[in-house]
Amino acid sequence: MKLSHSKLQLLLKDPMSYHLKYDLGISQIETKPALRLGSAVHWGLEHGTDCLDEYYGNADNYTDEQGLAEAMVSAYINNKDEIFDLILTSLDEKGSAVKLKMLNEQHEVFINSKLPSFKDPEHLHEFIGIADLLIETDKGLILIDYKTSSTEPSWDGYLEQIYRYIFMLKHVYPDKPVCKIGIVNLRKTRMRKKTN
Repeated sequence: MKLSHSKLQLLLKDPMSYHLKYDLGISQIETKPALRLGSAVHWGLEHGTDCLDEYYGNADNYTDEQGLAEAMVSAYINNKDEIFDLILTSLDEKGSAVKLKMLNEQHEVFINSKLPSFKDPEHLHEFIGIADLLIETDKGLILIDYKTSSTEPSWDGYLEQIYRYIFMLKHVYPDKPVCKIGIVNLRKTRMRKKTN
């Protein structure tokens, strides 16, 4: 069995919906607008650009959604140095702030790991996920997840996903500890149109 965070979450929350979607292939085709916007923002962050024409593929039909996504990515890019300064600041044993040395920065990192089944230890379950941002430092790995939200999200609701990713990273990088985790919330806002 291969499980992503969202698959496992659905299986635990609503087994019938899981069965319909993943066993029988019955699901809604329609993508929610919030998911489309979040995907566009993630694409811009991964590619380091606030021009999302390539992602949307509609240069002739610029939409409000594209404008909002580009504004969110632009805000992140313009403040990236400040954001990374916070991410790379850690506390030592005495509680003093120290800078971690960044060795590598990777966006949209596919991670997977295998865990033996309780019923049949010979059978392995495969867990998969995509880390939005993985930073390798001199002290270990920093795992960052991006969230797009119009309000302050419920941080506790995201911990389950972060903990799963930590578990998976321990199997993929056994000699590199996860020394820090974080969530970067990219706030949605309303756009006002001006004439001309």
